[in-house]
Amino acid sequence: MTTGERSPPGAGLAAAVREVADRGRAGEFDLRSARACDLAMLLEMLDDAVRWLNSRGITEQSGTDAFSVTPRRVEAARRWVESEGAVVAERDGRAAGVMVLGEAPDHVPAPEQPEVYVTLLVSSRYPTARGAGAALLDVAREVTRARGVRQLRVDCYRGGSGALVRFYRRHGFAPSDRFMVGAWPGQVLALLVAEATSPG
Repeated sequence: MTTGERSPPGAGLAAAVREVADRGRAGEFDLRSARACDLAMLLEMLDDAVRWLNSRGITEQSGTDAFSVTPRRVEAARRWVESEGAVVAERDGRAAGVMVLGEAPDHVPAPEQPEVYVTLLVSSRYPTARGAGAALLDVAREVTRARGVRQLRVDCYRGGSGALVRFYRRHGFAPSDRFMVGAWPGQVLALLVAEATSPG
């Protein structure tokens, strides 16, 4: 999971997300734009992620409280699914992952060039959902190209074993800025997308 809680993206991003999502596939996953009615699904996915982390003794990354019982987090999830930058990956009719694209949140340095920012990336824990996060990052690259910009950024938790930082590095992102939100250590990572085209 990434940490950003922010306003919806602009119309240019919305058009690029629709263009890519309307193609319907990313690897083994079906794609669609998120809808307001996906709130319960997203909260369940986020709650499962917290439980999974806690079961492994990782309590600092997302805390110990479920998203669905914390009003601030429920409101953030509502904004995410209602965002025009939100994409759902499904497999066999079941949600496997959710990604929200937007702009850099306030807790990270402002971009030095036009970009797309991964505000949220979360996947389900069931076995056939494996690979959804990677597929959605491929979608993020496509959206970045469709917008005619080169930079794609994301932030994540850099504490613990550093597993999230390694995940993004495996997918081509390079660590850039570090930051703290209170006692929560974060890492910004950036990827330059090749063959950017002019927005149509």
